[in-house]
Amino acid sequence: MQTRWHFSDSDSAWLAEALAFVARAEQAALTARGEFHIVLAGGNTPRIVYEALARETHDWPRWQV
Repeated sequence: MQTRWHFSDSDSAWLAEALAFVARAEQAALTARGEFHIVLAGGNTPRIVYEALARETHDWPRWQV
């Protein structure tokens, strides 16, 4: 697997890009397989993303964390 670095101009841009990435991956997985598998990291860095995801509407029963 090749590492891909993503750079953003601000924290809000970084958050928007992260949420969009998850949304695209979720939609592709649900369309292809009917469920979305995601591995989450610990620590404080991703916390803002997880909090934002929790406020959004997702098909949570079809998520496998």
